[in-house]
Amino acid sequence: MPTTIRFIAHLNADYGETPYGIPTYQGSGVKITPFYGWRTVSDPSEVDYTPDLEWIERLREFPRRYIPAVNGKLVSTRRCLYTMTPDKHFVIDRHPHYPQIIIGAGFSGHGFKFSTLVGKILMELAIAGKTNHDISLFKLSRF
Repeated sequence: MPTTIRFIAHLNADYGETPYGIPTYQGSGVKITPFYGWRTVSDPSEVDYTPDLEWIERLREFPRRYIPAVNGKLVSTRRCLYTMTPDKHFVIDRHPHYPQIIIGAGFSGHGFKFSTLVGKILMELAIAGKTNHDISLFKLSRF
């Protein structure tokens, strides 16, 4: 594997099964993962965290096909949980019964890239009680 990985690859043809790859911190490898899972979990203690060998092979196909220079030794595998709303958009709203509570939730998957703006919006809602940004798409009432 190259000593320095200078790329960010993101391929996601169908918003699900096509994985993406990003360099790990300090260039020690590449994280390859599908964008999100396919199963709703009610209790994290009931999840089987054992790596699925079929999925590992499917994920290893990604660098073989798209990033052959990083198709090296498998370093580690992990199953992770994260929050996702049914429509895959996060929630930014006031609690319907307790208006002093501001909700910001469901950011896993794609929320990180919006963190600066979302932080500003949540701060404005908490301090000023309103924001000039249109947050109608993120209302809790859409469910």
